[in-house]
Amino acid sequence: MGKLAWVACAAAVLIAGGAIAGGLGDREVPGTASAASGPVADTSVTAGGDVASELAADDLLDVDARLGSAGGGAAAKSGTRKPLFQRFKAASDCVVYANYPKDGVVANGGFTIAKDRTLNWRYNVDSTWSVVQDPNRAKESYPWWGFTKTSCIGKSVNDGSFPAGQSVPTRILRGRSQQADGWRPVEFRLAAAPVVKKSQELFHDATLRDPANFVIGNAKSGWHVDVTGRTRGGGHWVEVYVPNAQRWGYVEASKLRK
Repeated sequence: MGKLAWVACAAAVLIAGGAIAGGLGDREVPGTASAASGPVADTSVTAGGDVASELAADDLLDVDARLGSAGGGAAAKSGTRKPLFQRFKAASDCVVYANYPKDGVVANGGFTIAKDRTLNWRYNVDSTWSVVQDPNRAKESYPWWGFTKTSCIGKSVNDGSFPAGQSVPTRILRGRSQQADGWRPVEFRLAAAPVVKKSQELFHDATLRDPANFVIGNAKSGWHVDVTGRTRGGGHWVEVYVPNAQRWGYVEASKLRK
């Protein structure tokens, strides 16, 4: 199956699940923080039947803008699509961590993108760390998104959307978008929301997303999260706190054990 056809099928899976019902850009009034539960063992599994859903979420980044909702960019109105991922060659071995490395983060193993292999750059978290995707893992192994040091990323390659030889953009917490100027802020630190159910288990590997679907972390199968009442996409996405990642973010509600 061709790449475009595969992405279309994956997007259909996500849409059928209600991902864009109500708009992926929905926001609600921030609540107050809850106490974090303790860390649990890393019992992650490799990506299985939920791969199409996660990959479709990648393809539907900024979907609210492309559908022409409030705040949508010129691309949405014209029907054109701006490329969201820029491909670079690794200048040295890039060690990629599942979650942003900081105190309190546990089971933060990831993977390595070898020197001269290509990666997809998404955005810079700060002057040291970037969020990247390994396109070779996306259909096979979880996680395929993660955090690597920007210093290991070399020059861009000509992928048909961007020219070769460019350096990584220097913008902080801004990723390519369908907005008129081609960029959108990343909400890396979500506001806390009131917790309605503590320590609920994830039974699928999941990515953590911000309100515009930028990846801001990972949550592995078997981890426990604190679930809030804040949702978007008609309930398809729910905000949670992930103690093991020390981060708030949206996960697909279908990945929570009932």
